[in-house]
Order: sequence, then C-alpha cells, then structure tokens
Amino acid sequence: MRYFIYIGQDRLEYVKTAGRRNHRRAAAQGAVCLDPSSGDDKERVWAKLKDELGTYGPGVKPAVLVLGDQELETARLVLPGASRRTLRQMALREMEYRQGGKPGLEAEVTEISERGGASREGVEVQIWAAREERLADWMKGLREAGLSCVCAVPGAECLGALAAKKDEEDQELIFAGLFPKEIRLYQIDQGHCTAIRRAPFCAEVLYKEQMGELVCQELAEQITGFMEGTKGEVRLLRSGFQNVDQMSGRLEELLGIPCREARIPLEGWDENGSLFPGAAVLAWDRKKPGRRMNLLRGKMAKERREKLGKCAFLCLMAGMLAVSGLGRVFLSRQEEMLRAQAKELSQSLDSRGEMEEWQARLDEEIFQDRGPEEQDFQGLMESMLPGMEWQSFSYDSERHRLTARFRLAGRSQAPEYMEQLRNWYEEGKAGYGGWELEERGKETRCILTVWVETGETGHEDID
Repeated sequence: MRYFIYIGQDRLEYVKTAGRRNHRRAAAQGAVCLDPSSGDDKERVWAKLKDELGTYGPGVKPAVLVLGDQELETARLVLPGASRRTLRQMALREMEYRQGGKPGLEAEVTEISERGGASREGVEVQIWAAREERLADWMKGLREAGLSCVCAVPGAECLGALAAKKDEEDQELIFAGLFPKEIRLYQIDQGHCTAIRRAPFCAEVLYKEQMGELVCQELAEQITGFMEGTKGEVRLLRSGFQNVDQMSGRLEELLGIPCREARIPLEGWDENGSLFPGAAVLAWDRKKPGRRMNLLRGKMAKERREKLGKCAFLCLMAGMLAVSGLGRVFLSRQEEMLRAQAKELSQSLDSRGEMEEWQARLDEEIFQDRGPEEQDFQGLMESMLPGMEWQSFSYDSERHRLTARFRLAGRSQAPEYMEQLRNWYEEGKAGYGGWELEERGKETRCILTVWVETGETGHEDID
C-alpha cells in the first residue's frame, strides 16, 4: 500500500493505492475539510484521516505529500550547466536571495531545456520551493495520522503525467480549472509544468445566476492570454465545472483548438475527485526512484544521518559502561537512561523497515550524484588518434553519462576513433554524439562529440 495526500486550499484529499509500480489501482480515496482558522481543528483532521485510511498498527505506511500551489514559491530562470545536485543548491540560494536572504527553504528543480549543446553553457529550469516549517507541520500531522512521509512533490508538476498519449508528452498542453474564487491555468511542456497563472474569479456566483456562458467566455479569454499565440491543446480539470463536457465543446468553438476533459487512467479511480493526487500516482510510477522530485530530499537525509549517528553513539556508550567495571547502581541507571533514549529514537524512526528504506534512498542519492572518476576517462584517452586534441567534457550525474568533445586532425578520424572507442567499452556503453566544423583563423577543424556510460543507470524500485 502507498498513500498520496494532496494539500489543497480548503481541504485535504487522499488516495490509497494497492499494487506495485505501473500496476497500481486506487483502493480508496476521499477528502477531509481543512479549517485554517482553528489550530485545534488540525487534530480532528488527522484523527479523521487515520480513521478513514485505517492506518493503525505497526509497520511503515509510506505517504507522498502532494503540495498545492498555495504551499509553493516558483521561479523560472537559466542556471549554469551542472549536475542535478548542484542545480538544486543554486536554485535554493536563488530563492533564499529573492526572499531577502532568509534561510529555511527546501527547493527542487525541473530542467526545461538545455542551452549551448554538449558544452552545457546553461540550463533553463523551473524552481519549486517550500518553507521548511510548513513541511515540518505537514509531516508531523501525517505522523499523527499513522503515516510516514517519504516524499513531497508539487502537485502542478505532476500534471505532466496526464498526457493521454505518449506523443502528447512532446507537445504543449494547457490545464484549466475553476477553484474557489479563482481560475487556475497550468502550462505543460515536454511533460513538465513550466508556468502557472491564478486569476481572481468567482464562477460559483455566476453559475447560481444561470450565467454559465460568462464563465466560459472569461475562461477562454484567460487561456488566450496565457498561451500567447503558441499552439497547443486544452485539458479541463473536472472540479468546479457544472457540465465539463458542455464547457469543453463551447471552449473549442471559442478558441479554435482541441479541448477535452483531463482524466486519470487509473483502475478504480473516482472521477469526482481532484486530479492532483491521481496525477501524483501516475508521476510517481513514471519516474525511477533516483529521478523523482522530492522537496524533502535535503531535510530528511540530514535528519536520518543525525539519528543514525546518535544511535551509534548510544550503543558505543552502552558498550563502554558495560566493560568499565563501574558500580551496579550507576550502571543500571545509565542503562535505564540509554534504553529510554533508544526507545524514543526507535519510535521516531517508526520501524526498522523505514530506516532501511531511507538508507537505500540515501545510498542511491550518493551514487546518483557521483562525479566522473579517473578510470572513466581511460577508454576515451587510449582510443585517441595522432593529432586529436581535447576540447571539453561534461558529466550528467542522472544518466551517469560522460560527454567529451575532441578536435580532429581530419574528418576521416571520426569513424576510426568511434570504432576503437566501441571496442574498448561494452556494447551500448559508448556512442556517437555528432560532429561540427570550427573555424580558427584560416584553419577549419572538425569537432567530434562522443559519450560513454560511467556506471549503472538502473535501480530497483523501493515500493
């Protein structure tokens, strides 16, 4: 079982899934109203959520926290080409700077496009940031509900998983929805959310006055301005519309582009629910563990390392006391204190299974973010031909791929070098990245780009 919890403006929505990756089904789903004006009311919310999900008893009950737009700060900018880990660190500093240099943020990035080809002169990214204190509050609440939060993701970014066909991941989509007192538009490009617009609008009042046509016209105007002349299709989020089929047909007439309802292709899914938790389920299955977004990445890794370190220290202290020959009374008191602290730590870690799961995730992060090592260059260097010169190299830590550029003495060296390179590496571990001509004064040189795999790219899913 895995649980997906969506934090909306006025309610908390959940979906309980069964099955494993790419074979999940919705076993239960529902919503619990939130009252932000009452601090005591949160206890009722978590108690009710625990009752509805039945999260009682021992064992790890992993939950994915899906954050609504109100919980997030976003920005879009170009950062220098770097590994995913470095991009996250640069994004975090940028968001902290924009908020007056105040620390206490967690940030994630999605790469929208690469600038500068193989040299990776710049990468355009979408930054998602959330306050640490807010994340801590939601994690605490989930613990009260019997859940262990293993990941926090932006709900808007998950909408990219709702492309009905494989080819739709490569085209632009606009998701439109009516929410309490506002219209929300999401631009999805290459499977990622690249822009969000929130426009004040109270559709409920117009619907009560039988003025649905005005709702449709206003929505069409907002979409037109949001798309700014780009081509794409529109998907409607069901919540908020009185008749989504009628609205999609009318919008097609006004906009002149395809428009239809967005649906969750998940067995057992109730279409009356919000799409965000369902989209999170699909997005979770679509990505390998090491490539999933997680706004808790830095915070949770630090906490786990600190707790594991403290456990090791307590065990060491207990061993020292046991062999030191101290009086029985003193030893029994120290033993009692250590047992109490160990019990407290054990409860905070929930169970051994959860600790092992997190250790696997941390190991995966370390492996994912490793840089190229000396032996990774050996095949590239020993395959070089007379007259060849290094120009530059870059490293993609997500795919564990080293890309190198060489200046050739002549075009004929390209196929010969590629043959030697492929003989050095296993099949499929080295490849051709293209060539181009470079003018240096009166001399024209051929630039060859190649790539090699530096490590395994597959990981077992922790589900």
